[in-house]
Amino acid sequence: MNDKKFRRSGIAIACYAIAGIVMLYAFYSIGSTISYLVEYFGQYGMSITDNFGDAFSYIVSAALQPIIMSVLVFMAGYILEEIRSQNPAYYVTDAELAAAKAAKAEAKAAAKAAKTEAKAAAAEAKAEEAKVEDAE
Repeated sequence: MNDKKFRRSGIAIACYAIAGIVMLYAFYSIGSTISYLVEYFGQYGMSITDNFGDAFSYIVSAALQPIIMSVLVFMAGYILEEIRSQNPAYYVTDAELAAAKAAKAEAKAAAKAAKTEAKAAAAEAKAEEAKVEDAE
């Protein structure tokens, strides 16, 4: 397995992406909570540092859920990758990668050829219809 490369799971990559998005939301939540608290304390002539204990617990309670969610989703992706890495079927050599790429290119070329043939057949059928209409 030393000369083989590990194929990444799409599900694990999706877990990492979701965890990143949720973490961005957590940062946004922290920022909006702090700005709200600054405005709130400003209305009553107090500063946020005077009530730091209450402010900190409010900020943590607002951001804790998305942070925990992000960590759990990230760990799910990591655990999935670790489990998959134990199975040799998920490792491929460079030759296998090249063969898969060639097969994909061949399938794409065949699909393009079939599409071109279908267009040509449709154009031929139109021309035939035009001949029949002109004959009438």
